[in-house]
Amino acid sequence: MASKTIVLKGQGVRKEHLAAGTITPGHLIALNGSSRVVVHATAGGNAAVMVAIEEDHIGHDIDDDYSSGDLVMYEHLPPGAEWQAILTTSQTVVQGDFLESAGNGRLRKHTPPVMDSTPDPATPGGGSTLYSKGIVAQALEAVTTTAAVARIKVQVV
Repeated sequence: MASKTIVLKGQGVRKEHLAAGTITPGHLIALNGSSRVVVHATAGGNAAVMVAIEEDHIGHDIDDDYSSGDLVMYEHLPPGAEWQAILTTSQTVVQGDFLESAGNGRLRKHTPPVMDSTPDPATPGGGSTLYSKGIVAQALEAVTTTAAVARIKVQVV
């Protein structure tokens, strides 16, 4: 049975900001340049582990989305904290897999970047962008998605 709360173990710093788009509790979010929260939009990119949570104090649950302009409640989670994330489509994840942003607020299985063995000396890093904070979580259960997304229990790394 799925939990009715996003943060399962641990406690982060709870914050609020206005939404600049639709956000679902469990989404990985980020602050934009206008000090509003949006879904984390860079697939595999650096991310602070800021997670939208449910507004249970007003009767909302984990399936009630925030709309643009709503005040979004979220937690900035520390390592070891556990939450119900949203796994994007077409994923096969087993317990222990590392997860990263899918670029839409959801998570996907982390795929390590492959560096060009003969990089162009004029392009440091062979033209690839490496993110030092790309992995945000580790799967605590096995979940497979097809055309639909699914909730997955994860811990912050």
